[in-house]
Amino acid sequence: IIIFLIHNQRMAISLSFSIIILTTLLISLNPALIKSEEGIDVLLPISLNLTVLTDPLSISTASHDFGNITDENPGAVLCPSSTAEVTRLLHFANGGFSYGGG
Repeated sequence: IIIFLIHNQRMAISLSFSIIILTTLLISLNPALIKSEEGIDVLLPISLNLTVLTDPLSISTASHDFGNITDENPGAVLCPSSTAEVTRLLHFANGGFSYGGG
């Protein structure tokens, strides 16, 4: 009886970990599960000085590529208005940007 209880306890723990892992994967692999209809919050440094759109219409409009090959909803739409803003954005995306503005 003791062996049976230990086996069932291990199975219960294993099942619990499996459920936690599956839930984590679903949330991280499918961002649509955590988006609201109003959009999402975006964390970008103010010093980037970019227009960021998160409304559903902007997200939907930006979800199609020019060749109609892919259809993915972005988390936000960034609207740089100059080459300097594009440069800052790419620098930030590469991890070479500090939140202190330097």
